[in-house]
Amino acid sequence: MNGVVREVGGEASVGFVRDLTEPGAADALVDRTIDAFGQVDIVVNNAGYNWDGLLHTMSDEQFQAQLDIHLVVPFRILRAAAPYLRGPAETEAEQGIERFRKVVNVTSVAAALGQRGAGNYAAAKSGLIGLTRTLANEWGPLKINVNAVAFGGISTRLAAPAQSSIAVGGHQVQVGRLRSAGRQPPVRRWRPG
Repeated sequence: MNGVVREVGGEASVGFVRDLTEPGAADALVDRTIDAFGQVDIVVNNAGYNWDGLLHTMSDEQFQAQLDIHLVVPFRILRAAAPYLRGPAETEAEQGIERFRKVVNVTSVAAALGQRGAGNYAAAKSGLIGLTRTLANEWGPLKINVNAVAFGGISTRLAAPAQSSIAVGGHQVQVGRLRSAGRQPPVRRWRPG
């Protein structure tokens, strides 16, 4: 971890290793940030992994796990960070100071198009867009810019063919996209308008 911290930002960064889906983890993350830097100016919600499966074979636990990491965790982090974003912003507004703070929620094109074998992921990322829009309305007047970015395919271990696994809630979950066996029906893409 220390090597990663040095590589990312040296003295200007700190590490935090914990399962973010655990109750209290988001609060601990924000507390660690405040202890190290005294303030929060930007939040980027980008934690995640995939636990793919076709919808008709997916367990409740598998579906919930993706909601937890891709939607519940960002909610908890933003709720924990709210006093440190909103409080100073309200004070500055009263003093006529214009200072912008940022929230960036990383979603996916799967939120709009769906993704075969990842209905749990697509549903969670769709929910993240709704959360982002709500916070943009609530926090925007305080000069807190709340945005979502939806990337397409990016060469990461999340998008690569499944080759490794991670431990999640007592399960070994393959990291990466599952390969489908056999001939697949054509994919129908949803197009707005």
